Order: sequence, then structure tokens, then C-alpha cells
Amino acid sequence: MCNGHGRKQVGNAFFLAISTFGPKAYFDSLENLNLFLLENLGIGYVIDHYISYCLKEQKQRAFDIYITDVLRIIAENTAKQVGGSYIKARYDEIMNPPKEDTRSADEIISGIRGKLGG
Repeated sequence: MCNGHGRKQVGNAFFLAISTFGPKAYFDSLENLNLFLLENLGIGYVIDHYISYCLKEQKQRAFDIYITDVLRIIAENTAKQVGGSYIKARYDEIMNPPKEDTRSADEIISGIRGKLGG
């Protein structure tokens, strides 16, 4: 059994490796942690790292949205002054488009009736 310092080094290397894969692969890797690895790293360490990773992703996403909104507004104001065109969609709308509802009208009505209990 390694001491706490060795445990942290192993954990850092492991999480550094999986955090470069992107959010989906990162979460999939966490789901597939075997008990031996979890026991060696410690559940507290895994939870702390998971929370840290989530906060980092949220901050990066907020920053990306802020910067692209600022650039979009600058482009919009400039285009309006010179009579040009500009992109009206926001970064978040482009990266995460809303899902289209493919249900028919009858399916929507029956769904509403089901929720209302009628």
C-alpha cells in the first residue's frame, strides 16, 4: 500500500490523463473506475477532483459564452453602422442547438392530456 503522497501522485496522473479526453469521456472513465483504483485513490480524492473538474468546465463554458457574446455584439454594432450583415445566433445556440420536437399534433395532445390526467 502506498503512502498518501504516492496515492496523490497516482491520482494526479490518472485524472490528468482522463481530463484531456473531454467531458463525456471523463465522466465515462469515472463511471468505470474499478474498486481497486478507487480504494487506492480514496473516495474523497475522487469526489474532490470531480467537483474541481465540473467547476473548471463551468467556468470555461461561461467564459466562452461571454467572449463570443461580446464579439457578436461588436460585430453587430459595426455591421449596423456600415450596412453589413452579422451572425444573430449566440455561441450557446450554435454549440447546443435545441432539440426539435418530432411528435405529431395528436401525440402532443395525448401527452398533455396524460399529464393533466384526462
